[in-house]
This record gives sequence, C-alpha cells and structure tokens, in this order.
Amino acid sequence: MTLDFFKNPIKSLKRTLKLFSPDIKQTKKKKKPDANRPILLVSNFATWKRPFFEEELDDYQFKYLSINKHVDDFDIDWDNQPPELVLIWGMRETEGLSKRADDYIVPVMRIEDGFVRSSGLGSQHVPSMSFCLDGKGLYFNAKQPSDLEDMLNTYDFEEDKDLLPKAKVCLDLLLKNKITKYNLPQTNRAEEIYGLKTKERILCIGQVEDDASILDGCANPITNNQLVIQAAMDHPTAQLIYKVHPDVLEKKRKNLSDPCDVAHLCTIINEQMSLDDALTSVDKVYTITSLAGFEARLRGVPVVTLGMPFYAGWGITEDRATCSRRVAKRSLLEVFCAAYILYPHYIHPENNTRIDLETAINFIAGDLNV
Repeated sequence: MTLDFFKNPIKSLKRTLKLFSPDIKQTKKKKKPDANRPILLVSNFATWKRPFFEEELDDYQFKYLSINKHVDDFDIDWDNQPPELVLIWGMRETEGLSKRADDYIVPVMRIEDGFVRSSGLGSQHVPSMSFCLDGKGLYFNAKQPSDLEDMLNTYDFEEDKDLLPKAKVCLDLLLKNKITKYNLPQTNRAEEIYGLKTKERILCIGQVEDDASILDGCANPITNNQLVIQAAMDHPTAQLIYKVHPDVLEKKRKNLSDPCDVAHLCTIINEQMSLDDALTSVDKVYTITSLAGFEARLRGVPVVTLGMPFYAGWGITEDRATCSRRVAKRSLLEVFCAAYILYPHYIHPENNTRIDLETAINFIAGDLNV
C-alpha cells in the first residue's frame, strides 16, 4: 500500500505538492502572467505565512479569501475559470467554500503544522519546517475522518519491513535530543517546583481552551479546570501539577477558565517549563487533546485523554471518549511512525528542499545546541 502523494492522479495536487518535492530547489523561472496561471483559492492563511507559499507555488495565481465573508462575496468566475485547487489552513474557512468547491469538483486540501515544527512558537511567527496536508480532514478533527486516521486504520506495517526500524531510529534520536513540537529552551525546575515526592504525581496539561484541537477533538468542549477536577476525582490522594499552556503564559492566547478556581487541587505552573522537565518523576499525565500527551507517552509515561486526539483510540492511552471509526489496535511505535513519518512533509528551513524526519531532528538538535 502506498501513501505517496506524488502518485495522486489529480494534476493540481501534483503541482501543489511540488512544495514538498525531494528534488534540489531549482533557480526560479520568471512567473507567467496571472491569466496563464491556474487559480489557487486560499483561505485562513495568516499574512506572515503567505510569502513562503507564494514563492514555492509560483505556478499558481493566489486568491486569498477572508474567513469572515461568504464565498459569493468574492469575484470568482466558477463557471468559466474555476480554481484548480482550494487550500485551507486548519478547519476554519470562508463560508460556503468547501460546498462550492465540491459542487464544481475542485479538490480541497487542508494544511497544518507537523509534530516536529520548529525551535519556537508559531504564535511568535517562527516558521514551520513541517506540514501536514490532508484531503479528508485534519488530524485534530475527530468529528470526521482524516488521512492520518485512515493510515492508522489500514497501513500494513508488517509488509513495509524497513519502516518501523527507521521509526525506531528516529524515535531514539528524538528522545535523546529531547525534541518536542516547538523545542522551547530546556529547563531544570521540577525539583524546585514540585518539592519532595511523597505520593503519586499527576501532571495535567493545560491547553488553549478555544483552540480547534479542543473544539473539533471533543464531543463537547472541555476546560482545563474540568481536566484538573477529573484528575483529582480519579486520584484524590495524588499530587496534581497543572502546566499552563506556553501561548497563555506568553499572553498570545487567553484562558477561558481561571486556574485560581482549582488552585486548591493542584500546583499551578505559571512559568515556562520544558516538557522533559515537567515530566520529571510524573506517574501519569492527564490531557484533553494536547500533543504533549503523545510526547509524554513516547517518554514512557501513562496518559489519560478526555477528548479524542489523533493518538487516542488505538490502545496506547487510557481514553474517556470513543471514536467508532478507529477500529485497529496499534503499538506506540506504529502510531509514531504514521504521525511523524508517513503523514507530514519536512522542509529544510535554509534551502526549502524536502527532507526526512531524521534530518529534521538533527537540524533542530544542532540549532538548540548552538
């Protein structure tokens, strides 16, 4: 079974995915006039992300659509010059766009950052070196299928004999270098913050509560306070630690529930703390849908999920929600392989050529050790 996007028969997808071509980047040719280039409709792309995609996808004429309007508000001749492709960042989009594209048989692809992203936060406009392209949905949206979910349900890891050994090498390298999604500076504060360990220790991973990963990853939205309360109910004698999300600490995003309301149940970490540091001597992690839950699981820590993140439902976590579409049982290494190798595309940040996960890890590790 192949999941190579480059064998997709839709011509427009081939052109779009030249962004992820493994070939050495060629000298840019002079752009054709707009009238001679196919139209790419783009929705929900932050302004700071646009130049990179415009440079890499210069076969297209880009037309940006505001997510605060209806598709009919834009001058697009769907009958005589329909777009060749619709590209949407995340799940938010211009009203009516997907339906209109479906009516005109125009392919729609969604894009998001991958799981080994950068040395720094996207909210600080640090460019990403990995992208996930999905023709069905997106990995964090449990309300509908995604290409990642299909991979985990159907991929034949036994037949692809070289893949899991490669994944093991990458996983060992990732853990050795303490690589996470954003790779914020490592800290060494756990002993000081947590104090002497005298009982079971539970880490609750705070999230941005109005983020799509919660809104689309839960049947009903769950707050950070509810997460802490659930952990306290399950482990009434344990020491609970509540790690506030980095974007909230940087005041890039807001809390919707006040941590002070659960301060009597837990120790609240209101400062930046690396994940490896936060996991020090932790016996179990509670999360709603955070990737940090999977990163904890990769580091050998048991994880409880209240929502339905991409790594839940396969038998590697204790899940309080269910998803009837997820029918396969997968090992931790298989889930890692699908999510970190098969699903994303990695881009070298200096020359914009396609690289593999191992190269991406080594690049970030070198960047962190400068």
